[in-house]
Amino acid sequence: MTDDRKLILIVEDEFVSREILKMTIEQNYDVLLAENGSQALKHIEESGDRLSLILLDLNLPDMNGVDILNMINEKEEVHRIPVIVLTADKEAEVECLDIGASDFIPKPYPDIKIIQARIRHTIELFEKRVIIGQTEFDELTGLPRSKPAK
Repeated sequence: MTDDRKLILIVEDEFVSREILKMTIEQNYDVLLAENGSQALKHIEESGDRLSLILLDLNLPDMNGVDILNMINEKEEVHRIPVIVLTADKEAEVECLDIGASDFIPKPYPDIKIIQARIRHTIELFEKRVIIGQTEFDELTGLPRSKPAK
């Protein structure tokens, strides 16, 4: 892994689906792979400060992706990481969005260009949000910065 490339965690229990996603994004991003929730949580704990995105399947052999999403949201040090949920369950979309998912990629997977665009746009959106958040408040006092007079 190189320091200038963004790091994405793919959490997908199906080998073929995991490899398809990896091949889809590995030219532009560094990739970590997890085939179950336990591996995913270990990667998040070890590399959370570097992760730019998590692609999260909801149906995993050892836990539900919703539980992982809730755990991510509860941890201060990693709740900033955007999560795109991978699922064929259309009814899970609202629940996942309500608890913090950024986007969805439906199964079966759409065209590779759609997947790449969703990943790129989600990362860009969250990076801009961080920059805006950093400029809204004074670092020393934590108070909102005043707007310049017109």
